[in-house]
Amino acid sequence: MRITNEILEAYLNCKTKGHLKLVGQTGTKSEYEAMTEAARRASRESSLAGIVARYGEGNAYRGTAITAARLKQGAPLLVDVIVEDDSISIRFDGLKRVDGASKLGGHHYVPVLYSHGDKVGRQQKLLLAVLGSCSSACRGRGPRRGWSPAVTRAGWARSGWTRSSTGRRSRC
Repeated sequence: MRITNEILEAYLNCKTKGHLKLVGQTGTKSEYEAMTEAARRASRESSLAGIVARYGEGNAYRGTAITAARLKQGAPLLVDVIVEDDSISIRFDGLKRVDGASKLGGHHYVPVLYSHGDKVGRQQKLLLAVLGSCSSACRGRGPRRGWSPAVTRAGWARSGWTRSSTGRRSRC
């Protein structure tokens, strides 16, 4: 089975739920869960559309697959993209181009995460760090030091401190 965003988010909420989703077991969604999920989807689409409008329709690629060729083009923003291989299928709300040397050239990408709330919480920070690690292979650069943005309903926010895979304290 592939690791997906749904499994990662479930694991961050509850380790048991994450394990059950990983092995393919699903439960019944309550009406409340279905309602909040629909509100989250609508809010996410609205926020991502605003970001695409900010970067210009011609400059922000939306709904594309991540390939090395696409990343080397140096688009300022990739929105709602997926990276897949045999073991993972991860959807990124966005990848934002930043300057810095990498295998792609004079730039690399940092993940952008949409958060339904007005503030970025611990779970979103952890998910953003995991997404940063998952995207490091396709970005042409390992986890970087600095801030990765998160998008909330109120606008751009910054993630908090996380620990890198080496155990050193860094910002992701």
